[in-house]
Amino acid sequence: MNEKIVHTQDIAGSIDSVLKHLKPNGQGRQALLQANLLLTNVMALLRPIRIKKREPDGPRVMYTAEKLGLGIQRVRLLKAAVVRGIREIENGDHQAARETFKAALDSWDQQKPTPEGQRD
Repeated sequence: MNEKIVHTQDIAGSIDSVLKHLKPNGQGRQALLQANLLLTNVMALLRPIRIKKREPDGPRVMYTAEKLGLGIQRVRLLKAAVVRGIREIENGDHQAARETFKAALDSWDQQKPTPEGQRD
């Protein structure tokens, strides 16, 4: 299986792109397209990977985010923020969407991958 690996800087760049299109007099449709692409990338981080050689009583799956050294809970929180931001864009509330995506970017920027994730 040939999967695209999503890196933390890809996520931050995607959030920046959404914010760029949400500026006053921005392009709401483009912002929505970028936000949906961001959601697709976040969902890729939440994809489970089966562990073939596991320790006794160890987990059967590992998430892509964990493999990259990212906290699974933070990725889930990011997903919730992106879904909320998409809903706000669809409702035409671009100011609320900007605030949602700015908070998501600040939270994401605070996350540092583990050394294991930095090797990939």
